Amino acid sequence: MCSSDLVRSLAAYECVAGGNSCLGADYGEQCGTCKEGFVCVDGRCRCRDVFGQIYDSELGQCLSLVGANCPGGNSSCVATAFCDAGGRCRCDADSGLVVAQNRGRCYEALKYGQECSANQCDFNKGLSCAGDSGRCVCVDSGLEFRESDGACVAGAGAQCGNLPVQGSCLPPVDGATSGACEFYRVGCDSGASCRDGDAGGRVCQA
Repeated sequence: MCSSDLVRSLAAYECVAGGNSCLGADYGEQCGTCKEGFVCVDGRCRCRDVFGQIYDSELGQCLSLVGANCPGGNSSCVATAFCDAGGRCRCDADSGLVVAQNRGRCYEALKYGQECSANQCDFNKGLSCAGDSGRCVCVDSGLEFRESDGACVAGAGAQCGNLPVQGSCLPPVDGATSGACEFYRVGCDSGASCRDGDAGGRVCQA
């Protein structure tokens, strides 16, 4: 017999914490049997595809990243993605949506000067949506917009490379401190290259 804080697993003859004798254990709980949509890995309920899914705590289910299998149709994909005829989550290219760097969403990747809402400008061009103007601008006022390639670039001595986007990280997986994040990608102006700086980080050097 199990103690009051444990229940008997359906699949294994053992007592587990946080489980449910009818439905199985929830995500992250100790398990013998897990609820539908989860799988027991190293004694804990996890998403079935560790590298292709994330757990959404609000929905209480695992969602497939863009490019991953979507066994439950559109509802099993991350927000703004859809399940295509081949059974994989995709972005709607016909609507101008592209996949984010961490595969966690689809977004518009708007160009410099276009009207925007939060997190819809092209991060790969170093662009961010300005709250005061509602248009895509360089993420830092010290950057210069180079029209020839539609990107913001840094001058000599300025920070370059991948600059983190606040609040863009996916939920962590299997004990990691953070999931995959998105970045503003900032290159260097003509005549300079992005290299490791003396004080850490990367800077443009002539």
